[in-house]
This record gives sequence, structure tokens and C-alpha cells, in this order.
Amino acid sequence: MFGTPNHVTTVSYQATVTTADNEQRVYSILPGLYRRITGVRTVGQTTQDAQLFDTLRRLQRSTDRKLVHTDYEYHATDHYLSATVEAVGTPDQRRQETVRDPAINRITEQSIRDATGQLKAQTQWIYNSRAQPVSVKQIDPATGDSRTATIAYCEAGDVAQGACPQVGLVISVDGARSTPRDSALGNADITRYEHRAPDAPECAATPAACMRCSTTAWWRCATCTHAIAGAPGGQRHSGN
Repeated sequence: MFGTPNHVTTVSYQATVTTADNEQRVYSILPGLYRRITGVRTVGQTTQDAQLFDTLRRLQRSTDRKLVHTDYEYHATDHYLSATVEAVGTPDQRRQETVRDPAINRITEQSIRDATGQLKAQTQWIYNSRAQPVSVKQIDPATGDSRTATIAYCEAGDVAQGACPQVGLVISVDGARSTPRDSALGNADITRYEHRAPDAPECAATPAACMRCSTTAWWRCATCTHAIAGAPGGQRHSGN
């Protein structure tokens, strides 16, 4: 086709589905290559679930049958979902904002705001060069208090020393609790993982008693040590 057309034909799509309860639902569908559902109406009801899309066919607003709106916002450059606003325009409005690192496509920060725009909660993530989380920090904006959990992984030096068999395996998680519940515990909130490459000797004869085993694709956690109140020295159990 060349030039400006004199006549434009617009096609709208609808589909009627009968459920197992003999309820009829009418779906309104956008034309084009990506046929998004814009509305779902139950026959006999006056309201419907509805969805509005932007020019890039991304979901911009959804409305339920009680006419409660949820809005969706996207990053101007990287185009990821950057904010979701629930119960728009009501006293219960809740806005969740998300920041991503576009290089690794991982969330680095999430914030929650109330209907007045006041910051109510915030979480921050830090990643290593393999895009694995090494730190998760939760912040209370009202007091400024924060709780941080850190994760340590098996590195090349650990593999060379035989401490763990594969780079990237979790070897410890230091939780957000900073003081032990029980003074008998040496660590406040730490879980350690030991990974071993070979099967334990008892695996072949009595698999049920096997404390550690390997598979062709993945290494399994051999034993885990937790700092648990009332269990001095921690508790060990099989990772199987």
C-alpha cells in the first residue's frame, strides 16, 4: 500500500467462554499481532475486569470489577517495570518502586510508599560479579534502623584449597539478627554449608543413610550447620 488510505477498516475481537458453572464470560481482545485481552465481562453483570495498554502494548492500567485501579510504570530507557501503584486514588493506595541494574537485570532497590508519598519500607541488594546476591539490606525509614543479611560463596581460591568443589556454591548465610538468642551460641544468625564432591562410603550399601552424595549435574549440600537457640554448637543435618 502506498500513500494515505482513504478508507480504514477497524476490526474488534470478542470471544465468549462458558465455564464449568455454566457462567458465560465475554473477552474483548485487541487486534494485531499481539492480541491482548482488554476486558472480561460476565454475562448478566454490569461491571468487568479491564486492562489498558500503552503504545508499546505494555500493561498500563488494570481495573477489577469493583472499579479498583492498579497502574504500571516503566523505566524510560531500560523499559523494565519500575513501579506498581495499587488502589490508585484511594486512602489505601500503595506504590512499589523498583530499581534494576540493566547490565545483570537484577533488582538493586525496592521502595514502598503510601498514599501521601511517604516512604514506608525499603530493601537494597548488592551482587557479585556473577550476579549472585551478596548482601540484602532492609531499612525502616521511620527510624533509620536497618537489618542486613550477607551471603558468601565458594570462590576459585576455595576450590583450589579443596574447601568446596565448585565456584558459586553458597557456603554461608549470615542473617540479619545481630545478637544470639542464647548466650551459649557462638554465632548469632549464621548458617554454613559444606559441599563435598565424592559420595560418602555408606551411600552404595545404604543410600538412606547417605550423609553426602554427588550427581552428574549438581553438587548437593553435604551438611548444614545452623545456630539454633537451645542447641549449643549448632545442629547438623543431611542436605539430601
